[in-house]
Amino acid sequence: WSPDCRMRLCANGRELIYCFQCEDFQCKRVEEFSSDGVFHHKKTIENSKKMKEVGIQKWIAEQKNEGQCLFCP
Repeated sequence: WSPDCRMRLCANGRELIYCFQCEDFQCKRVEEFSSDGVFHHKKTIENSKKMKEVGIQKWIAEQKNEGQCLFCP
Protein backbone atom coordinates (compact mmCIF):
# COMPACT_ATOMS: atom_id res chain seq x y z
CA TRP A 1 0.00 0.00 0.00
CA SER A 2 1.22 3.47 -0.80
CA PRO A 3 1.49 6.03 2.04
CA ASP A 4 -1.45 8.06 0.71
CA CYS A 5 -3.65 4.93 0.60
CA ARG A 6 -2.70 4.06 4.19
CA MET A 7 -3.58 7.60 5.27
CA ARG A 8 -6.92 7.43 3.47
CA LEU A 9 -7.76 4.03 4.94
CA CYS A 10 -6.82 5.23 8.41
CA ALA A 11 -9.01 8.35 8.12
CA ASN A 12 -11.90 6.34 6.69
CA GLY A 13 -11.56 3.78 9.47
CA ARG A 14 -11.89 6.58 12.00
CA GLU A 15 -14.85 8.03 10.07
CA LEU A 16 -12.87 11.17 9.18
CA ILE A 17 -12.30 12.96 5.92
CA TYR A 18 -9.06 14.77 6.74
CA CYS A 19 -6.14 13.64 8.88
CA PHE A 20 -6.11 16.91 10.80
CA GLN A 21 -9.52 15.98 12.21
CA CYS A 22 -7.90 13.09 14.07
CA GLU A 23 -6.85 13.39 17.69
CA ASP A 24 -3.59 11.63 16.69
CA PHE A 25 -2.66 14.19 14.02
CA GLN A 26 0.34 14.56 13.20
CA CYS A 27 1.07 10.87 13.23
CA LYS A 28 3.87 8.80 11.71
CA ARG A 29 1.81 8.09 8.57
CA VAL A 30 1.42 11.79 7.82
CA GLU A 31 5.06 12.51 8.60
CA GLU A 32 6.24 9.71 6.29
CA PHE A 33 3.93 10.93 3.52
CA SER A 34 5.16 14.51 3.81
CA SER A 35 8.79 13.41 3.64
CA ASP A 36 8.53 10.80 0.87
CA GLY A 37 10.44 12.95 -1.65
CA VAL A 38 7.39 13.97 -3.70
CA PHE A 39 7.58 17.76 -3.94
CA HIS A 40 3.92 18.62 -3.36
CA HIS A 41 3.66 16.22 -0.40
CA LYS A 42 6.11 18.42 1.56
CA LYS A 43 3.33 20.90 2.39
CA THR A 44 0.91 18.27 3.72
CA ILE A 45 1.43 19.05 7.41
CA GLU A 46 1.57 22.82 6.90
CA ASN A 47 -1.59 22.75 4.76
CA SER A 48 -3.42 20.47 7.19
CA LYS A 49 -2.65 22.74 10.13
CA LYS A 50 -3.87 25.75 8.14
CA MET A 51 -7.10 23.93 7.15
CA LYS A 52 -7.72 23.10 10.80
CA GLU A 53 -7.08 26.72 11.79
CA VAL A 54 -9.17 28.56 9.17
CA GLY A 55 -11.57 25.88 7.90
CA ILE A 56 -11.67 24.00 4.61
CA GLN A 57 -13.66 26.55 2.59
CA LYS A 58 -11.43 29.47 3.56
CA TRP A 59 -8.31 27.41 2.91
CA ILE A 60 -9.58 26.51 -0.57
CA ALA A 61 -10.35 30.17 -1.29
CA GLU A 62 -6.86 31.14 -0.15
CA GLN A 63 -5.35 28.51 -2.46
CA LYS A 64 -7.29 29.89 -5.42
CA ASN A 65 -5.89 33.35 -4.71
CA GLU A 66 -2.34 32.25 -4.00
CA GLY A 67 0.06 33.62 -6.57
CA GLN A 68 -2.62 35.74 -8.21
CA CYS A 69 -1.52 39.20 -9.32
CA LEU A 70 -2.66 41.86 -6.88
CA PHE A 71 -3.68 44.09 -9.78
CA CYS A 72 -5.78 41.47 -11.61
CA PRO A 73 -9.50 41.08 -10.90
